Amino acid sequence: MEKLELRYKIRLRERDKETFLSIVENREYPTLFSEHIVENYEFFEEQIRNTRIDLIKLYQGISKLFMINISSDRNYDICGNSCCIFNYN
Repeated sequence: MEKLELRYKIRLRERDKETFLSIVENREYPTLFSEHIVENYEFFEEQIRNTRIDLIKLYQGISKLFMINISSDRNYDICGNSCCIFNYN
């Protein structure tokens, strides 16, 4: 795993990764950016702005989440691919 991926603790497809990094590092989107990543970012940004939530409480809530990626042999995987599970700590 790349050092950069360990820093953000996620592994993304190349297009998603470049788009995600451009958002996190406040850079211009790549020419071929991931529309889903941008759409999700803009949705959450709008929700946060509109709710006027206390950012410390938001951070505390997010910090309690962690993601588990479970994958198995495709022959035995009932989902047909890896399954991501969000868990509340």
